[in-house]
Amino acid sequence: MEDAIVESQNGRCKTWIEIEKMRESRHVLPWRPDTSLGETEDDCEDPDRLVLFDDITPCLFKLVTERNKFELIVRFLEHLGVTFPAENISLYAHTTDGAKLALESVSQVILCGAEPYGAVYECNPYVRDLYEPFITNIFSQAVSIFSSYYQEEITLLWLGYEIHKLRANKLDKKEQKQGNKQVRKFAKSLLKESHNRNSLLLWKSYANLEWLLGNQEEARKVFDTAIAMNAQDVARCTDEIQKAAKCALYRDYAESELGLLDYRHREKHPGNYGNQSFRNTCTDAMLNRALHILSSLADGHFTPITEMSVPSTKVLKAQRNFQTSMKDLLDHYPKSIDFAYVQHQGSFLVQWSVCYALFQYLNVNLQASIVIYEEVLNKLKFVRESQNDQTDMRSIIEKQTLIDYGLVMKSYINLLHYHTSTHIASLSVLRVPLNRALLAFPEQTYFLEMFIALESRSHLARRVRRYFDGAVQKACTPVPWLMAIHAEYLRQWNIQAALREAQTAEQDTPGWFVDTPYECGITHRLRSLFERAVESPAARHCILLWRMYMKFEVDQNNMDKAKTVFYRALQQHCPWAKILYMDAIGYFPDQLQEIMDIMVEKAIRIRAPLEEVDLLLQHHDAEDSGSISMGNDIINEEGEGSTDIEVHQ
Repeated sequence: MEDAIVESQNGRCKTWIEIEKMRESRHVLPWRPDTSLGETEDDCEDPDRLVLFDDITPCLFKLVTERNKFELIVRFLEHLGVTFPAENISLYAHTTDGAKLALESVSQVILCGAEPYGAVYECNPYVRDLYEPFITNIFSQAVSIFSSYYQEEITLLWLGYEIHKLRANKLDKKEQKQGNKQVRKFAKSLLKESHNRNSLLLWKSYANLEWLLGNQEEARKVFDTAIAMNAQDVARCTDEIQKAAKCALYRDYAESELGLLDYRHREKHPGNYGNQSFRNTCTDAMLNRALHILSSLADGHFTPITEMSVPSTKVLKAQRNFQTSMKDLLDHYPKSIDFAYVQHQGSFLVQWSVCYALFQYLNVNLQASIVIYEEVLNKLKFVRESQNDQTDMRSIIEKQTLIDYGLVMKSYINLLHYHTSTHIASLSVLRVPLNRALLAFPEQTYFLEMFIALESRSHLARRVRRYFDGAVQKACTPVPWLMAIHAEYLRQWNIQAALREAQTAEQDTPGWFVDTPYECGITHRLRSLFERAVESPAARHCILLWRMYMKFEVDQNNMDKAKTVFYRALQQHCPWAKILYMDAIGYFPDQLQEIMDIMVEKAIRIRAPLEEVDLLLQHHDAEDSGSISMGNDIINEEGEGSTDIEVHQ
């Protein structure tokens, strides 16, 4: 790989950066001697890669509970760059301390919109391929150390990671088909495991996978099979986790028929209003199938739909059962919580209330479903505010209530977004609950991206700017600052794209001229946001923020200001961040030696010494010169031979 980098002839600076990034990703794990080859610790060429047990003994501690072990593995996988499905609101969100130091690339915060950010969107392109075997080993080993609930959680995260990896990679048609086949095979292999055969959540994930791959009929068969495996009425089930799983199975089946599944699992922007595939209207058959599924959940008897319409008696019975069970659930919450586990997929109240709201949406109207959502949210808010006892039970109740509140709110907003995208409706229907969600989760990127996308439908930036001006003052993490900057970037990008499109369309019109100046009002606001952010206690130690600020000034051709930003970041805020030095070398190649000297002074690890890179380049140039001279000699010899022949003739 290093030979290929040298042969690309990208210059001294770019060659050093690429080799350094490649070695950094390859040397992420400690060096271990290969005993089969007779290696020992003395054979290690790089002593810094050698980690002895005595070195780490003082740092070791033992985790007793499975909950702590599970969260440790999840955090470590996040550190390796694993992106989990955005089903959970609180567990996988950025923590207050971690977000300040761990955020290095835009992809860690923002799901899409990579165009304005360039190289800042991802840190190291070599890491993804080299980490995958290591991440797979972590998942396979983690499954064996857990039992029951957390074993199922790890398995679900594993399958979700494989699906996300497939959807995130840009593959051609043949590679995509092969990747789909491999993921399906992997999902089936998980279901063949003895501890997964009765996992309704895993069957649900497999059915969702088939649906997302376009195999709707196969997905319906999987859903029907999973439901038939556990035909017991939900109301008679005593296990709260099993009840929630079965209800979630019905919910995903109904949402798949409505088209909400593609919306929940999309990898693009949460508020991608331009997605025409989402705007397609449901047929009457799809609506009837969804209503039949939800009615079967309520009355406890499911049979594959055979009629064109759902009988009115079945609907009335389902309406009565939903209403009765909903009242009992609200009265007994949070007493019905299983205090042994925090249910990250949501409690039974979440799944049942969402199914009831969808049923009301299909059977009555949108307003009837809004009443259900508001009633549940008010109950969850009251429970959160009324916890006074200082016990471990209170901690579990708080976590579960927070998760439930976030999941219900997310489902509420998804349904409203679905309705406004498929029907003629006022956007105020969506704005009010979205503002309520932002008050409860001000640093949750999903709701922030939804808010930005909603308001970016017009060129009026008043609402977005007014919100972020207040949100950044209360921010505890860099996320609100980064999202405020992202909103301005998107606005600038959309305006410039519209101008370029207009210029292309009217370029032959006499007197037509469009220019996109570097300096404009959005540019000045972006610079103001960057300056305020780097002075904020919540964001001044964020590596990503300084990377974005430096690239912003480079894009504006203000190289002196970009250098000033770089040295400001090193002086007080992020002198340990190697990625900042790497960016600076790429932006200011004439200062390569000076920046390298600073890295040595700050004890930043350099895996590819500059002298070694120079030798590699010189060796490559010498080989090229040798091959050229050899080719000339051959040509000369051929020329002399032909002359001799002519003279002889």
